[in-house]
Amino acid sequence: MSYFINSFSSSSIESQKNTPKFNLVDFENMKANLKSLSPSQLRSLKSSIEAELTSKSSSSITDEELSMISSLFR
Repeated sequence: MSYFINSFSSSSIESQKNTPKFNLVDFENMKANLKSLSPSQLRSLKSSIEAELTSKSSSSITDEELSMISSLFR
């Protein structure tokens, strides 16, 4: 269980960004293990997840995409 909790530290999250995604069984096991976390651990995990989602969703369009969009209005 300590591996599960430690696997969500910020440095561990950074090192796992380029690793393969969880398979379905691992993902379901992780979700089941969430029940054993304390409220403060869940809040910390929630903050990390929200930060990760925000950083991925706030990326701007590339120059190539902008050029293509601009060409539509010429």
